Amino acid sequence: MFFGGTIILKNTVLGRLLRGDSVSNAVVLKIKYLGQVYQMDVDTLVVSLLNFAEMLKAVGKKTVPGEEFQLKIDATEKGSFVVVLEIVKKAAGNLLDLFASPQTTLDSLSKIIAIVVNIMNLKKFLKGEKPEQVTVQDGNVIVVKDGGQIIVAENVYKIYAENSEINHQMEKSYEKLSDNPEIEGVVFENENNVFVAGRADLFNMARENQLIAEQEIKELKRDVRLSIVKIVFQKNRKWEFVYEGSKISAYMADDTFWRLIDEGRLRFSKGDVIVADLEITKVFEPELNCHVNKGFRVVSFVGHERPATYQQESFFLE
Repeated sequence: MFFGGTIILKNTVLGRLLRGDSVSNAVVLKIKYLGQVYQMDVDTLVVSLLNFAEMLKAVGKKTVPGEEFQLKIDATEKGSFVVVLEIVKKAAGNLLDLFASPQTTLDSLSKIIAIVVNIMNLKKFLKGEKPEQVTVQDGNVIVVKDGGQIIVAENVYKIYAENSEINHQMEKSYEKLSDNPEIEGVVFENENNVFVAGRADLFNMARENQLIAEQEIKELKRDVRLSIVKIVFQKNRKWEFVYEGSKISAYMADDTFWRLIDEGRLRFSKGDVIVADLEITKVFEPELNCHVNKGFRVVSFVGHERPATYQQESFFLE
């Protein structure tokens, strides 16, 4: 069983003005969320789709410089689970834009889809890890890892290896899908491109890109207080906290912490506080001319505070 989502990419051209909102000048990308259920969690769908849409727009900016795109969601079709997302070229106010070639529009949109799909295929191949060997040849890049190889266009590799914004959006999209046990995979496909991710692939797609990590800075905050929002007893999943008034998600990377849980010495409830050393990953955003927080990781557990009304005492490492 799958949930079907259809993304339609459009461009405002003269033919569309004359004929109304026709999809004849559109590139269609179908998204299938795989699973054995007939419904889908709204939060999972929205977060996954929103981050994928932002990824599309970011790739569009790099692929067609100077062009501005707008995304819209159309009404779903009666009796089906279909989401239609449109990417529309904003009118520049130039009369000549009305006579732009529809084929040029389709070529640009097809190129955006191809780049996005190939970025995802490269991420799936590398699983977020660094390649063992990279060779540039005739406008393509040959990427070698674990005895296998994948060949992508040079611009695809450059975006994957250097663009933190696009990588972050991809990670957030797949992180939400991997968090939902009902989602067994996802498929993106159109006439010329296809990407398939199974359940295990969803976790790898959500992993941090180590090539981007080299460009990041790490800041360590000691003895911070983290109010627990969501508890997850799996090492490859993130906990949710409130830190300095903002909700964050963070991996628990301290082996001592997990050992204490396995021994039954730590028990948590929503609203408890963890005291820990928190590593904050920051990336530089050129448009903002500053570093912004990208990710969080609890690297050292210090203690566990219970509210005063609880009978169980707080726990701190000596």
